[in-house]
Amino acid sequence: MTDERLDEPEIEKLILRIDEHLHSAGRESLLASLGDRIGPPPLRYSALRMAVDMMMADKVMAPSERELVFQLATALDIDRSMAEALLQSRVPASS
Repeated sequence: MTDERLDEPEIEKLILRIDEHLHSAGRESLLASLGDRIGPPPLRYSALRMAVDMMMADKVMAPSERELVFQLATALDIDRSMAEALLQSRVPASS
């Protein structure tokens, strides 16, 4: 890593490590601790916005992704109406 980039094998190792952590800790446990790990409300909202943007990388918001947005909002103690407004601002009406 000479230019501060990850090469493909390093990315694969990182993904495997994240996947192992998700399976060992459990999704509900990780969601429950998410807010504390991210920090104050402005950072939590930014994290939710980044998650929505990543979900929209393919220009489609699947119903399962939409539900995950609301699960993340709950875990981050973000009001559902704020999460809905975020979706409306980031997701085209046809998605």
